[in-house]
Amino acid sequence: QDENEWNFGVEPGWGRGGSLGCNAYGADGSASPYGYNSIVGSTFRCTARDFARLGYLWLRGGRWGNRQLVPAGWLRQATRRFVRDDGSSPANYGYTFWVQDQWEDVPADTFMSRGHNLNDCYIIPSLDLVVARQGNSNPNRPERDRFSHQLIRQIIAALPAG
Repeated sequence: QDENEWNFGVEPGWGRGGSLGCNAYGADGSASPYGYNSIVGSTFRCTARDFARLGYLWLRGGRWGNRQLVPAGWLRQATRRFVRDDGSSPANYGYTFWVQDQWEDVPADTFMSRGHNLNDCYIIPSLDLVVARQGNSNPNRPERDRFSHQLIRQIIAALPAG
């Protein structure tokens, strides 16, 4: 096994116009007459390893190596709870990210990308942690929230002290 197998930060990652070293991903072209999926957050497919790479990009504020690929300001805004003009907020949703600010026993900076069938990527900047999970079930929202909360708590509890 390659010594860098799990150290995503040492690999090339993404560059302008495509993904360097990204093994398997795709977008379903059937959703758009233009040949690409024009719905943000829909029908993107990738391996758990590549999902972890995306999480690492988000963890690093949109930076990969010495290149800023996603504007850091946009990521800061996207990973906060969305607030409407009237001051209301739709659950714990940011801009394409779920913000876990309602759980007192996990770090307040926890956010995630949620996909179909519990294919999720959890990012906790204060712990320098990215967890990509592949699943094959589609629970209702309360069950999914309970599962995610329990999983994050168990992962945090398993981390080495210090």
